[in-house]
Amino acid sequence: MRASRLSITLEKKLEKLAERRANGDETILLLENRDVALSNHILVAQSLDQLLDVRPDRPYDILYVDVLDERDWTLWPIFRDGRIALETCDYVEFDGAEITLSLARGSAAVS
Repeated sequence: MRASRLSITLEKKLEKLAERRANGDETILLLENRDVALSNHILVAQSLDQLLDVRPDRPYDILYVDVLDERDWTLWPIFRDGRIALETCDYVEFDGAEITLSLARGSAAVS
């Protein structure tokens, strides 16, 4: 079930990201999780690694965000530079109710 949902997400999102990269933009795939009982960042990263192995449009970076409620969010950088990054995957916890996203060419910040 997880692989099926991730496959659908990849079909929807990666073409859009590839178009942006073709324009010279840096891209990040952000995956949102609201179901802690059925998934976690490790299982998702392992499934993605298998699904992306056959795709030419593999994203450089994938961020996985647990958004279990309005306030307590955890962000996991599960892919870095096109490779699974679980061994160096430090998480960041933040208050989702206070998030502001600042975007600039080549960078994004949560403050």
